[in-house]
Amino acid sequence: MSTQQRTAILTAATQHFAQLGFTRVSLEDIARRAGLEHGQVFRHFSTKEALFIEVVRQHGVPAMEALERAVARAPSPEQQVRTFVEVRQEQTERILRELNVSFDALLDILPLIDLYVVDLHARELALLESVFTEGTRRGDFHFQSPRNVAAAMLASLREVERLTWAAQCLTSSGPGRQASGLLH
Repeated sequence: MSTQQRTAILTAATQHFAQLGFTRVSLEDIARRAGLEHGQVFRHFSTKEALFIEVVRQHGVPAMEALERAVARAPSPEQQVRTFVEVRQEQTERILRELNVSFDALLDILPLIDLYVVDLHARELALLESVFTEGTRRGDFHFQSPRNVAAAMLASLREVERLTWAAQCLTSSGPGRQASGLLH
């Protein structure tokens, strides 16, 4: 597959997933939007799940790398935790805004993101655990299990994001509401 075709497929898939979610999109829809035959997509992305994972990674991997760099630049464990939370939230808001993700699509794809990007979640956990471990070593924090604290914090951050989006959705009107508009 040419780089141009792969880019067209990934762009079309990103747009469809952002508008409709995962469930309501087919590989045929994506091929049509990319200007390709269904077989051209299917030949290189054997399943819709494989294509979805690649779309999520296109945005998730650079975001994770930027998060790691930002945390590394913070001068103390306390500031690293603050940076982690702030940068992660900014990235989430930026991605949703740039992709113009509909709220209905967001509800559909969030559980899949949790299933399919376990490696990115593991990197987040390792990053936060290392900050808590260093902070405990320095006496800034007093955690018996930095890993458990990191896991709890990440679970809490994800849940707060979801609850915030849901609460803001309830105050928004119309079926075309966008998740990016719900964040402000």
